[in-house]
Amino acid sequence: SFSPMGLVVLIAFVLGFALSRASTCTVAATKRLFLLWKPDWLLGIGIAVCWSAATFLALTYVFGIKVPVPASVPINVTLILASVAMGLGAFVNGACFIGSVGHISSGNLSFLLTFVGLIAARMIAQHPLINAAFEQPALQHSLMSYPVAYWGLLAVFSIGFLYGLIRVFHRRKQTMLALCVMCIAAALLFSINPGWSYEAWIGRVLNGQGLSKALEIEMIIFALFAGAAISSAINGKFHLKAPNIRQSTLCFIGGLFMGLGARVSPGGNDTLLLLTFPSFVRYGF
Repeated sequence: SFSPMGLVVLIAFVLGFALSRASTCTVAATKRLFLLWKPDWLLGIGIAVCWSAATFLALTYVFGIKVPVPASVPINVTLILASVAMGLGAFVNGACFIGSVGHISSGNLSFLLTFVGLIAARMIAQHPLINAAFEQPALQHSLMSYPVAYWGLLAVFSIGFLYGLIRVFHRRKQTMLALCVMCIAAALLFSINPGWSYEAWIGRVLNGQGLSKALEIEMIIFALFAGAAISSAINGKFHLKAPNIRQSTLCFIGGLFMGLGARVSPGGNDTLLLLTFPSFVRYGF
């Protein structure tokens, strides 16, 4: 039988494996919408949010597991500017937080500079003056405090969940199956350890908190990338590509802006899409 740690690592591996097969990069989805006028990938991201929400609801009301709900932050000019910075950074980087995992696991080494940019952003944000400007008061209420909005969003989540289910079982869409598996695995990981994302881990280490207990987060991140890399190799998408100056520079700059935005939000778009908004926390939208 698996130990608790072994089970967590297995879930992370499944998440990475499925992530490599699913089209969940917001940059790629947005480009596909505005350049080709095809909303299918963006619709897939919407379904991902719905499946994450369904998993959290099932864990809470069916299995009785208390799922951590992120503290909210005020929706103000600071948050809007941070969101724009994150989006701009992802565009310059050529991939969002989720998409960057896919690029690295496919062998594109230029995207390692995205991590360097994220580290630089966290180091800049630690300066007392800048940190004070970034600090947002935490609020504890979510859309559950607003019955009309809550039930309306619940209806949308239910429709998206059922649509994804139909696409998987009726139309046998492999990409949709990977997307749904990815969301279930991500929701399970967030329920076990809300701070498992690699962006949060970078912040943890730079804040002097050191490595996680029993190296749980480090093992999750390793298993995530290992699962994505193995999936890419099996699918014939793994091609080792040496970094070049232009793309590496763009990845660094993009990672810098993504990191500054994630410092305020808080969290990258992986956390926002798969934890924050599916938990009915308003600012995730």
